[in-house]
Amino acid sequence: MTAPHRTRRVVGATVSVNTTVGAPGPTAVFTVPDLPTAADCEQLLHRWYPGLRQQIAFSKALFVALTEPGEFICRFLQIIGPAEGMFGTARAGRDCVNSMIAAYPAVAHPDTTMTLVNVDTGLTLTATPSGERTVDVTVQPPRPVQPAAVQLPTPGSPGILALRVNNPYVLLDAEEVGLSADALLRLDGPADPGLLRPFATAVTQVQQHLGLPIAADLPKLAVVAPDGPDVLAARTVYLGRWHPGLPLTAATTFLTATQIPQSPWPGPGVAQHGLRLRTPAGDIRVTSRANGAGALVSFGIPAREVIRDIPARSM
Repeated sequence: MTAPHRTRRVVGATVSVNTTVGAPGPTAVFTVPDLPTAADCEQLLHRWYPGLRQQIAFSKALFVALTEPGEFICRFLQIIGPAEGMFGTARAGRDCVNSMIAAYPAVAHPDTTMTLVNVDTGLTLTATPSGERTVDVTVQPPRPVQPAAVQLPTPGSPGILALRVNNPYVLLDAEEVGLSADALLRLDGPADPGLLRPFATAVTQVQQHLGLPIAADLPKLAVVAPDGPDVLAARTVYLGRWHPGLPLTAATTFLTATQIPQSPWPGPGVAQHGLRLRTPAGDIRVTSRANGAGALVSFGIPAREVIRDIPARSM
């Protein structure tokens, strides 16, 4: 018989709920004196979510703890399944950049550069304010990214490129499904299953290659279309719907994809000038820095405006 899990009381915890412009929904940011274990984070969400959802529902949560002035550690969780009962809460630590941007006003002073380390993935994020409610973000992966080494095998899938920079992604060339860049940007609401059918074989291949469960929400799916030199229109699918903006870790994936040999979307000038990504929420330019071996050691991303849905308050 398994003993019931007991969650320790968190004294001094505060929460704010924020929405990043272009994100599919709000993120709850829990600032805590000491970072709980992953299991405790899930249990705390079970306890706190019912009261918070009466004010605003959210599907992502970030637990943040200060270690030194301007330096924080975090755990990121994403709710999957019926949110009413918090069933299927999952730790999805690789995709936390948007949440970190939403967290920034809750955990740091406006004029202070902040470093946030995801303890579950090793991803390091540095945020620097660039306006009244915006920050610029530098994303440093736990190890240098060699573009040719992160490609995943998808034999027999034309117009497909799969790779793993943070989350694994399967990218589909929009031309394979008859979409122009402008038509791709106009898509909204639930994704047409027929349009997503070309992903099927590649998704299975990636899941088998990485040992991912079939029912998981990985790999992530995206459709991209060239729209000029070093410019891509890019859309990702989030919980079966077209993402209204662009997950920022997806942005690092798209830049890396342009540097892979034989990529369907080569970006000869991206290393020098960055990659312009077009989305319905607006355009962003992603840049990168490489070491002497040509591996990407960091990515620069201009962050979107953050809207405070629920101001910080004690739990």
